[in-house]
Formats: sequence, structure tokens, C-alpha cells
Amino acid sequence: SLGKTPRGVNIEWSGIIDLAVEWQGGLFYDDLKTSSYPIDEKFFSKFKNSGQFIGYAWEVKELGIGNFNGVMVHGVEVKVPQEGVKLKKDGTPYARQGRQLDDMFGVDIINVSDIMIERWKKSTLRKIDQIIEAREQKSWTMNDGELCNSYNSDCPFKFLCTSPEELVETRVQEFYKVKEWNPLERV
Repeated sequence: SLGKTPRGVNIEWSGIIDLAVEWQGGLFYDDLKTSSYPIDEKFFSKFKNSGQFIGYAWEVKELGIGNFNGVMVHGVEVKVPQEGVKLKKDGTPYARQGRQLDDMFGVDIINVSDIMIERWKKSTLRKIDQIIEAREQKSWTMNDGELCNSYNSDCPFKFLCTSPEELVETRVQEFYKVKEWNPLERV
């Protein structure tokens, strides 16, 4: 159990840990991430405070697997060959713009402390209360700004956020499928 929200709702939390790795005396969750952008410090920096990774750390500790040190992130740059790109005899493209194949792969260790885990846990429980309250009131706080364009594309709900209030419910019914996701119901 993750615990109780400030409103008193008991939360059961689950996830799937793909791979735990013992390395240099530590225990790490190993995660593979792909990107269409270079695998560099900027790529890895977005994972330094990842709720996903901190949640994995909490889960490993709860399961008693061991003293979890952090996440080992493997980055792989993936690009779709563009028209006019010269290909080698085996069909693979030559390295782009003087870059070598080794530049398209990288690994970094994201350390996760007990303090980060406790902060994540409290924050997650508060967020769950906010979600429950928003559902009860049928009113959600919009995340205007950068979240509207995550991953270089519009948020799927941007259309609703820019709709007049009186049309939102109609547009939800017309353009969106409302599904309840409950992974605990799976067999």
C-alpha cells in the first residue's frame, strides 16, 4: 500500500519492474529509452526527477528486493532514414552529420535517495486527492504552457482546453472515448 491520501483514501500502487541489475555493489532498475534526439546530457537530465523512476525505487524497497540505488537508463537514438540519405551495402544509413554510431547510444545512472522517495510518495498521494476532487467537481486544472506541447506535439486534450466551457461536455462525447483504466481487474 502506498498509504492514505490527505483525504483518507487508501491507495494500492503497483507497477512492473522489467529488470533489476546488481552493478558495482548496488542495485539498479534498468530502463531502455528511445529518442529521436541526440543521447546527451540534455536527454538524460529529463529523467533525474522522474516520478516513474522514483516510483520504481519505492516499489523495489517495498518488495524487499534490496537497497535500491537508482535507475540505469540506456538511451538509444532512433531515426527514420530520410529520402536521399546514403545507405551502406547492408542497407543501414551512414552516420549523420559526421556522428558515429557510438554517439547514438548512451547510459547514465539516476540516483534515487530515500528523501526523493518520501517526497514522491507525499506528492503522489496529494495528486490522487486532486484527481478525485476534479472528478467530483467535473473541473480540471489545465496545465497551460509547455505541457500543452510535450514531445513536440499537441496534448490530446488541447482541443478541450481551448473550447468554450459550454461545449466541453459535448466535445468529450463526440471526439473522445471515455474508458476507465483499472490494471487490477486484469486476469
